[in-house]
Amino acid sequence: PQSEELARLDWAWIRYAPLTVSSLAAVGAFVGALFNIVGDVGLSPGDLVDSAGDRFAMSLLIGVLVLVAVLVGIAVAGAMLLFAERWFGYRLTREPDGTLRVRRGLLTRRSLSVAEERLRGVELSEPLLLRLGRGGQAKAVSTGLSGGGEGGVLGPPSPIAEGHRLAAVVLREGPVTRTPLRRHPRAALVRRLNRAVGGAVLLVAALWLLDVSLFGTGLGPVALALLPLAVLVGYDRWRNLGHALTERYLLARHGSLLRRTVALQRHGVIGWTVRQSLFQRRSGLVTLTAVTAAGDGGYPVVDVAAADAVALADAAVPGLLTPFLGVPAGTAPSPPPTERQELPPHPGR
Repeated sequence: PQSEELARLDWAWIRYAPLTVSSLAAVGAFVGALFNIVGDVGLSPGDLVDSAGDRFAMSLLIGVLVLVAVLVGIAVAGAMLLFAERWFGYRLTREPDGTLRVRRGLLTRRSLSVAEERLRGVELSEPLLLRLGRGGQAKAVSTGLSGGGEGGVLGPPSPIAEGHRLAAVVLREGPVTRTPLRRHPRAALVRRLNRAVGGAVLLVAALWLLDVSLFGTGLGPVALALLPLAVLVGYDRWRNLGHALTERYLLARHGSLLRRTVALQRHGVIGWTVRQSLFQRRSGLVTLTAVTAAGDGGYPVVDVAAADAVALADAAVPGLLTPFLGVPAGTAPSPPPTERQELPPHPGR
């Protein structure tokens, strides 16, 4: 039997390469190494910039803008080259025995095999830049695979619609990751705003104090622009919170700078962790984590109402929380009676 092709590379997806942090970090490391090489041969990047400014009679502002444009161009081109090397020849197939296999790479060929019986779900990862470009990346949640880095990656950064399609075909389900999620209570919004704005206030105060005491530029009030940005981040973090329960899957979503949506098989949940900080206790919220032997080892439902958390855990895996739900005394089922078997008399007795 022939393997079934589930996905292959579309070169139009290369436009998402500059929107991934890993690619930009790799390009930044390459540029840093290049600057070190230039310094080792006796040249100074600062002297080169100064000489270019003297030759072309550029002002400081124009020189800085040109330098930024050159660095951005190098970063974009490097990210695209790195994308091409990583995902050249990408194919996702399902083998006759049900194994999912990912093949990719130009200079270094990479292959990933995920046995279907070890698959516990799919996670959609959407970093902020990639999410602004309406892109995402699908990862397999499987036993034996780490959830960090590129562990379990099923495809390159691509349109988020492709991520949803990939999750559906891998799980042999309908559009499970498109299931409408239940919003978390307003208390979660207040908590998110307090955390975001509180951190921004401390940062603005520190920048203002440094400017007044050390630099004296008078630009301290400019840092106040961080406050409305913090409000937007806090609201976005609350808007991205959500959970749902289908016939076979538990869905949870959280995060703003890195939004993560996971569809976890209910039979893959082996336990629950309920965490409640001091501030969550005052708001009546908890963080419910589904413990599993796959991926990250646990996937949280963040800032959910305490009563909803207990109901969700009990509905997702019936019977797992029964010993902790306060069953009244005398109502627990008694063990079935055992029949006593008489042994025949010994012949010598």
